[in-house]
Amino acid sequence: MLRGQGSIPERPSSPFRFQACWLTHDDYPTVVNNAWKNGEPYITDSLNRVRDDSLTFNKEVFGNIFKRKKDIEKQLQHVQMIERVDSIHLNMEEANLQKMYQEVLKHEELLWYQKSREKWVKFGDKNNKFFHTQTIIRRKRNKIQGLHLDDGTWCTGVMQLWDVAIEFYSKLFQNDVEVYPDSLKVELLPSLNSQGRNSLIKQMTKVEVRNAIFFMQSFKAPGPDGFQPLFFKHFWDAVGEDIWKYVMQSFSSGYIDDKIAKTLLVLVLKENNPTRLKNFRPISLCNVIFKVITKVLVNVFALSLMI
Repeated sequence: MLRGQGSIPERPSSPFRFQACWLTHDDYPTVVNNAWKNGEPYITDSLNRVRDDSLTFNKEVFGNIFKRKKDIEKQLQHVQMIERVDSIHLNMEEANLQKMYQEVLKHEELLWYQKSREKWVKFGDKNNKFFHTQTIIRRKRNKIQGLHLDDGTWCTGVMQLWDVAIEFYSKLFQNDVEVYPDSLKVELLPSLNSQGRNSLIKQMTKVEVRNAIFFMQSFKAPGPDGFQPLFFKHFWDAVGEDIWKYVMQSFSSGYIDDKIAKTLLVLVLKENNPTRLKNFRPISLCNVIFKVITKVLVNVFALSLMI
């Protein structure tokens, strides 16, 4: 018996994703700097302005990489087919097109490298085909075609799969289990001395926040805001001061903006060809700034234990 054979719901619009290839354009730093300043003093507004202006920049300036590649290929083909009467002019035009073509190939490679998430292959070795193939394979492997429900029926309807997944993980995460210290079977719980406690409440430095970001892998999967650590590393001079102040404010107030704390729940395969939700492992994709806060907290706490 098959369930969910009705009409497929409209696909949601693609979420924003920072494109590393934008960094290769000379005008992009100006776009980011102006957008970030226009969003101050609220860091979420700055990120939103960078997102909106980046999309505009991509549409009006940077353009579609694959379309640019095809256009340059056509121009090259046309130039190479012309009889070389004015050879100097044609040679200069062809050399310019070849330069543009190599540039767009780098953009294409960086795009597929970012999408493929294959970090063991070196970027810059013209691995476009490999990165593209790995991206397609990963997408096909991770796509859920159908699942067995609790009653054994096979479900393929998109809307029903969404409802089943939400119900499954809502019950899982709402299942509170009370834990008492006695159940841990620890005779003496660890404690901090006065120096260790003072280290937890001291004002953090800008270097600590910077290190938390720069120790992250640049191309880690982004959270809901779409920005990877690479963005914050590349534009640290422009955004670092505001991020540091926000982290300090979060520690002093004990409050984190809901937009910063927002998290994507992603299902990772436990085995090949999974047929039930229990065959998936949920992981959380957090925004980089939220990761910074948690990493700084962990680092400070680890240091306090050493005192």
